[in-house]
Amino acid sequence: MPEGQSWHSNLGQGITTLGSYLFSCLVALLTGYGYRFGRSLLSYTCVLVVFAFLYLHLSQGVPPHSSVPDHLSWLDAVTLSISDMVGRGFFRQDVTLSDPYAGWSVLEGMIGVFMDVLLISTFTQRLFKK
Repeated sequence: MPEGQSWHSNLGQGITTLGSYLFSCLVALLTGYGYRFGRSLLSYTCVLVVFAFLYLHLSQGVPPHSSVPDHLSWLDAVTLSISDMVGRGFFRQDVTLSDPYAGWSVLEGMIGVFMDVLLISTFTQRLFKK
């Protein structure tokens, strides 16, 4: 080990390098490094569908006192997923953090911001043909 370096700094550099590598792999998978617009659309749609399935499943066992509607239809689940994906969930004012949709809605909103950035960057890449 070089003078003045500890195993802590080597571990930190290794974790940083691994994180950069994993992020690069994720961007390559989802967007083809910004050159695959179709792949971006597909990954965006997959996230929407996965969360719509989740909302549909969660609506089957909603407690009666919950403000979340019981037994969402497919259209309701997809609408809720799209609304949450763009970060504008349309919950009523009486929804609490203990409702089953609250945490998943926040997670989908955070994923949505990331997916929006990827989609816009691939669209820009395609638009300017760089």
